[in-house]
Amino acid sequence: MSTEDRRALERVTTTGVRSASMIRRARVLLALDTSAGEVAPRAVIAERVGSRAIRSV
Repeated sequence: MSTEDRRALERVTTTGVRSASMIRRARVLLALDTSAGEVAPRAVIAERVGSRAIRSV
């Protein structure tokens, strides 16, 4: 993921008024970003962002 994409997703999670589902999706995408380092297993990410499961993104 590009730096610009990552910043945009971070803004979604921290600023403005957005739906809970949009914020959750942004958090999942940020957690799955391999350019930021090693990615945790999907079950761990799902628990962190408050989702039951993460399907293919």
